[in-house]
Amino acid sequence: MISMLAFQPLAGGSGTTTLTVNYASAIATANTGLRVLLLDLNLQFGGVGLHLNLPETLKIVDAYARLGSLDHDGFRACLQKSSDNLSVFTAPAEVLPLDAVNPTHLRHLISLARANSDVLVIDLPLAVTDWSAEIWKRADYLALNGTLDVRSAAGLRRLSDLAGRDLLQSAHCHILLNRVAGRRSSSWQEEYQAFTRPLARKAPKLLPEGGPGVTAALAAGQSLPRFQPQNPLAETILREISLLTFTNPGGAARPAPSGKSA
Repeated sequence: MISMLAFQPLAGGSGTTTLTVNYASAIATANTGLRVLLLDLNLQFGGVGLHLNLPETLKIVDAYARLGSLDHDGFRACLQKSSDNLSVFTAPAEVLPLDAVNPTHLRHLISLARANSDVLVIDLPLAVTDWSAEIWKRADYLALNGTLDVRSAAGLRRLSDLAGRDLLQSAHCHILLNRVAGRRSSSWQEEYQAFTRPLARKAPKLLPEGGPGVTAALAAGQSLPRFQPQNPLAETILREISLLTFTNPGGAARPAPSGKSA
């Protein structure tokens, strides 16, 4: 039963924010009775708002300046609607130091976000902060996203060394391999075996290359499932969402219906 998802990049340029936005949009579309909230915790270069064509607002900067005393009304004033049941707390319009949020403030922000949503989706920065581990542990679905290259492999190894192998092997942790080509050569298979060696028996989820549709959706300020639902990446995300069970507003488990598009 899932009420909080978090997406952690393993390397820069791996498309994690794009995936976070598209997962959140797919969840909202497939579960119209749920309030979905997308929280951009990249305090310096967050791009969730850009993906959804949402304007920057100084309300977010003000909220971080008084995060310890931020109440529900102040939090809700920062939210922007992307669709009827998808709200977004964008990144600040100014570059903030990563230590602008301490673990206590982070817990308060997450508490506000969860109280104002049924499903919370978090886009995490590439940098590991004092509060990253808090998110990793609290998420019901933690996605570590990378591509099949040496940078993502190194990121996975370093994260494993930092957080411990138990995190990677836990049931709530999922490894995503983004931009996987349809045709896979023998060298791809060798690189895949090397990448997955630290994972023991856990197999990554393979996400196909979305092609020009991903760029076109970004230019249009829309999620890929909404802009081009027949895109291979959009179809894969929608299929993955259909396999997850989310929480009803009343607290009961609700499986995501299959076959719905954004």
